[in-house]
Amino acid sequence: MLNKLASLLQGEKSNHPLGSIPNLDHTLSEIPLTDPSRVLLDVAALIEDVDRYDSELAPAALRQAVLHIDTFARPAYNELLLAYLLPGTRWHASEVAWAALDRHCLLLTEAYQHCLEVALSGKEDLSRAKMQLALCSTRAMQAWVERKKLHHLRYRPPDLEWWLAAHKLVGLASQHNVISLVQQVYADSPLVHSTIHAYLTGLYLEIAPVSNLLPIQLEVLHRWLQQNANTFEFSEAPHAGTTHFISLHNPGNPTRYTSSVIHSPAMRYCSTQRLRAPLLLLAHNLRSQTVPEWLQPLMPQKAAIDKLMQTLMRHWTDQPPERSSPRQSDSAPMRVVHGFSLARRMIACSAFAKRGKSLNYRGSEMQSLFNELRFGEAGRQRENIFDDQTVDPMETLIKLETSGDKQMMDEWLRVDSSATGIGAVMPGLRSRNRIGELIGFRIDGHIDWRIGILRRIGRDAQKRVSIGIETLPYPSLSAQVRPNNVELTVWSQASEAGNGYVDAVLIEAEGDTLLLLPGLFVAELSVNLLVDGKRRNIILTEKIDHGNDWERVRFREAEPTPESTPEP
Repeated sequence: MLNKLASLLQGEKSNHPLGSIPNLDHTLSEIPLTDPSRVLLDVAALIEDVDRYDSELAPAALRQAVLHIDTFARPAYNELLLAYLLPGTRWHASEVAWAALDRHCLLLTEAYQHCLEVALSGKEDLSRAKMQLALCSTRAMQAWVERKKLHHLRYRPPDLEWWLAAHKLVGLASQHNVISLVQQVYADSPLVHSTIHAYLTGLYLEIAPVSNLLPIQLEVLHRWLQQNANTFEFSEAPHAGTTHFISLHNPGNPTRYTSSVIHSPAMRYCSTQRLRAPLLLLAHNLRSQTVPEWLQPLMPQKAAIDKLMQTLMRHWTDQPPERSSPRQSDSAPMRVVHGFSLARRMIACSAFAKRGKSLNYRGSEMQSLFNELRFGEAGRQRENIFDDQTVDPMETLIKLETSGDKQMMDEWLRVDSSATGIGAVMPGLRSRNRIGELIGFRIDGHIDWRIGILRRIGRDAQKRVSIGIETLPYPSLSAQVRPNNVELTVWSQASEAGNGYVDAVLIEAEGDTLLLLPGLFVAELSVNLLVDGKRRNIILTEKIDHGNDWERVRFREAEPTPESTPEP
């Protein structure tokens, strides 16, 4: 009798590994913390299929366990996410890291959702568990939005399944009457949120131009939206400042609002007007070096963050930017190579082919050598006759294009074009396909290889990878450059030839723009430009743009006259 009374006074102690905070701490202490991906893998073993604990743990104990495990795994998740986003780290752009992050968010969402459903169906008195239930629903929604962001890093927009799951979480929070309860979501973050704030973060993320953003820019945008979600508009009726709407009965991405939209009770209305003031404040803080704490880990990529501010300010104006030139629908296959070196090589191939010279010089091809060995003089004569025939430049170009590794060349399909860009679809997304990537491309039937820069990556209505390409003027020319009378370490390291020249591309024969390897631009540097054996003295003036393996720079002529002279 005394033992029973003591157990009632002290509380029943569970011997389940997840049944109490001390038991949880002991279980989690066995997980090594040296590798964040390993931490998430071990945590996944604990929270996967949490319904298996229903017969072992009370609903309140299960909620406590999931919350405690989530808190334990959060530092490892944040560390792995930063390592995935920031260049120069072990996990940068790693498939393994991305998969670990994605799975963790999925399992967290499923575990919290199960806890909310069990609480509804049980006989537990939930009046004292409101804040705990609100925390479960808010963390569940944050994890679901986090997963959507991760998919955007791979240029995968949310599908119907994502929206249905998000609205289901909103419904569960409403049933528990906790959708608007606000509290600190994680102890290591000052962010104070509710479930509806987390949902609006995910909703407004789709109002931004996410298909035009780099992964690091998308992460900054997501964090900024989290900080300002309590000011976001989500009204039941439109007004003069409404910019977007969403239907709760027909979930999908928010759509731009126009006066022709027919109102229904299931529609909710959003506006980007309230986003501009906090965005301007952040831009001002960045200029004054007053960086908020949530942004400090990402400041090594400040140039990308500054560009994000400019992009959002243009996109969220009253008059959003429109295409500078109309697009025309068409369809044509196109060959594509990736990166500065291959693009320059293909431009050289086009230039050689257009000269009309044959590749069939005696002894230079295996077939020619075989014929001479096989037939002697007769083979040689036959070959010479062949060399005198008219050469098809396109045939020569195709031979040159395919002389290397054919896996380095992709086949895309152009679907529309304008004076400044091309829209295309591709069979599948590769890890090297990133916003800002330099490509070389040739439209089927054209002999010129051109230069383009990827500016948009998304999916079309058929779920194909959709690419937006900024096209540079053409025809471009292969070139070489070296500084005049200056010993620069970066140039000497980049130089492949003993004469100090490095590879470059001249955008248009009469243009004033070069493509160089990254890190070579120095303002007002005097440079010797070599094109088709002719030299020009130029001065580099400004860097227009740059990417992973290229930078686009403008130059001016160093002297008013020089007649181009052949390189000795």
